[in-house]
Amino acid sequence: MNIIEVHQLLKKYDNYTALNNVNFSVRKGSIHGLLGPNGAGKSTLIRILNKILSFDRGKVIVDGKDITAINLKKIGYLPEERGLYKDCTIGYQLLYFARLKGVSKEKADDNINYWLKRLEIENWEKKYPFELSKGMQQKVQFICSVIHNPLILFLDEPFSGLDPLNVQFFKEEIINLSHSGCTIILSTHNMQSVEELCDEISFITKSNIMITKTISSFKKEYNTEFRYEIQFRGNEKEFYSSIDKNFSIEKIEKIEELFVAILKPQPNIVTDQNDLNRLICSVSDKVFIAAFQQKGLSLDQIFIRIVDDKIHS
Repeated sequence: MNIIEVHQLLKKYDNYTALNNVNFSVRKGSIHGLLGPNGAGKSTLIRILNKILSFDRGKVIVDGKDITAINLKKIGYLPEERGLYKDCTIGYQLLYFARLKGVSKEKADDNINYWLKRLEIENWEKKYPFELSKGMQQKVQFICSVIHNPLILFLDEPFSGLDPLNVQFFKEEIINLSHSGCTIILSTHNMQSVEELCDEISFITKSNIMITKTISSFKKEYNTEFRYEIQFRGNEKEFYSSIDKNFSIEKIEKIEELFVAILKPQPNIVTDQNDLNRLICSVSDKVFIAAFQQKGLSLDQIFIRIVDDKIHS
């Protein structure tokens, strides 16, 4: 069941088309990645779904209702452009955003205490934003976006400016929210985070949603040019002489005590398990194989290829 459905969405700014007949859907309870190059229309789409921007044509259904009738109290939004009220304490700001979303004073206090403790900043309630590091401020803004227990949560570049420890912390919180029933739309350039978190992803470029699929489906479709990595010990020249005619060496380097070689099939050669078995046997006669693995395109490489194909189409 889809909690968001967008049909033939058009958004223009004077003569510039930001979104051109976009079709987009998100399954209820999923973590959905929204990917695309800068200027593709991601933030515009998110702002329309948050009723911050109007649109020129199309249909937007959120939780079974036309977006004009949707209650914004169901939606949480962490925008890419961060900003806290500099003259208000952290506790006051969190209470303000909770009450703005219709949470009672008593429930808001409970939620604030829960999240401050959860994000390990319970001693910061009476402090002002300028007293907090960038990472700490981002934690506060994250709480602002979830303080009302939203049904749908939009996160626009949530990991920007965070150290690795806080990135991992945010990932765990996103997963926890998803398990509690919250649908999450994640817009980020951090492909590793996308692979770790998202159930499905949509690519948007040149103002169009191009494809929506699971990550495994994307990889299966675009990984038609496999490479094979062999880590070995021994004589490099002996290794070269062991490679049969169906493969060529794309790269080889020495990392500490091991050589790491990347092999690719020759053009118009389709390799099967028998070819790989022969390769391994041939190589192992000459050198000691420490590791062997098939390597496909990463999500970063798939992203670049999709965008490049669209630009030149």
